[in-house]
Amino acid sequence: MIVQCHHCNSRYKVNDAKIPPKGRQIRCLKCSEIFFIKPAENDAKPHVKKAWVTTNPTNTSATQTTIKTPPIPEEQPPTPSPRPPVETPQEKIPEPIAQDQSAAPIQEAIEALQNPKPPQEASPPPIPDKVPLSQAFYRKVVLLSTVKHKEWILASHRPYHYAASTHAILLNGEEFRPACLNYPIVFLVDPPHHPIAILGLQNEENLFVDPNGAWLEEAYVPLYVQRYPFALHNPPGSEQLHMCIDSESDFFNNGTEGSLLLDASGAPTPVLIQEMEICRKFHTQSQVTAEFVTALMTHNMLSTGSIDLKDNTNVFRITDFMVLNEAKLATLEEATIINWHRKGWLAWIHWCLASQNHWNKLLNLKKQREKQA
Repeated sequence: MIVQCHHCNSRYKVNDAKIPPKGRQIRCLKCSEIFFIKPAENDAKPHVKKAWVTTNPTNTSATQTTIKTPPIPEEQPPTPSPRPPVETPQEKIPEPIAQDQSAAPIQEAIEALQNPKPPQEASPPPIPDKVPLSQAFYRKVVLLSTVKHKEWILASHRPYHYAASTHAILLNGEEFRPACLNYPIVFLVDPPHHPIAILGLQNEENLFVDPNGAWLEEAYVPLYVQRYPFALHNPPGSEQLHMCIDSESDFFNNGTEGSLLLDASGAPTPVLIQEMEICRKFHTQSQVTAEFVTALMTHNMLSTGSIDLKDNTNVFRITDFMVLNEAKLATLEEATIINWHRKGWLAWIHWCLASQNHWNKLLNLKKQREKQA
């Protein structure tokens, strides 16, 4: 059968015998997007993603908004290793990007979170200089190098202007408790169905960042936002994590007060170690969250959702997302409930359900912003 990546539209020929009845996840060789496929009878048409904002043809005063998949935080390089479980693609794979032999593996620096020591730069692994992390905020993501970035300075003051055009942010389960106090928490309709916080009612709208770049004082700032301009990269087939930076971020070498990333020996400074801890926390929590979402899907706990929010002149119709089905919770077996309780997942579920009270908060924030304009 032929499958198509919904992210870059690359097409692949997959052996039907390798697809179980319930389907499976595969990784695109071109863009490394992970997507879900089912046996041929359920896969007649390739998936096409809807746009974020479309016009409602039956009501010109209504604005229809569709939750669109935010960029995935840990996108992989174009040439994966080892090969994912798919057959040879029908499209040409991009050539590897030129390697940077000075790019230091940051595994040693991650260990330095507990036992600080200079990272060893001799014989670094052959990894590309540029890591194509096609994600919100980022302009040019590269591996942190103890040579190229030895004298780089990170600004002390970093306002949130970079997130002002982001309408949805990836969340991890550990963040549900503080996030549920301000944001509706839903799940992406596309696999892997990662949970997200809704920040705005329209495309490129974040109602929690003001014109000065300040985040709404009482609202929790998600780790996905906190970690910028840094990110962790996990090469395919490797357990080693590498620190990346957005080399074109305005927060580097901008002439304001700041701190060096690396000391004279090339070891991470306390400032960089603190940033690495935020990235490590996001990465670790993402793995647990993926396990949680898999369990929800296994027990059919997610249902397609939609909501209409009305003010005096507009209707904001938000569709194409998934929500927790509270009725399904009562049908779970006792052993499953006990297991999820011990893992802390029952609390995650209840915080997620409680967050649905905040759709009207988004509408109120939008009204306040329009009055201030």
